[in-house]
Amino acid sequence: MNASDYRAYRDEQVIRKELNKPKTIKESHTSNYSYTATQSSKTLIATKEQAIKNTLLSYKRLNNKYLELNEMINHYTPTANIAKYGDIASHTNKKHDISDEIVKREKIAIELINTTMMRLHIKDCLFKNTALAHSDILYLINAYVDEREKISYAKSRRIIKKIVSLNIKIPTIEQAKKYLNEKYNENP
Repeated sequence: MNASDYRAYRDEQVIRKELNKPKTIKESHTSNYSYTATQSSKTLIATKEQAIKNTLLSYKRLNNKYLELNEMINHYTPTANIAKYGDIASHTNKKHDISDEIVKREKIAIELINTTMMRLHIKDCLFKNTALAHSDILYLINAYVDEREKISYAKSRRIIKKIVSLNIKIPTIEQAKKYLNEKYNENP
């Protein structure tokens, strides 16, 4: 987990903590006047909208990671590491050096597979959502998950408000990781 993912995770945890916090009710009595102060619903809606924005931006970061890993694998050029000393060519890599390189490439490939599976799970969850219009779902996938089209902030704001008003749950990156880990543990 890199620093930006950790910051996004930490921000999401703070927002969840705020959303799960019970409403505070303060009663004050002065002579014949009493009042009850409650938390405004507008602040709750604003924090829910911010949580959805952060989730959508995490989709974008996941796609950037996917593209970066894909480039690393597609443009990998193995080196022969052969040095020439006079008329004799000698192989400079030792056996453990080659195995270390293979392990690095395998880790990159496994990470690429995991990010691909998370992206597919997120797309599947968004497609299964029947409360939103199909065009809105396609926009979210094309703009945030696949980054095929430019983000329209007005359209995004409209969709986010619709998600909040209908109380729709969209999957987070952590939920996708948890789902994949559970599936792996069921069928190792």
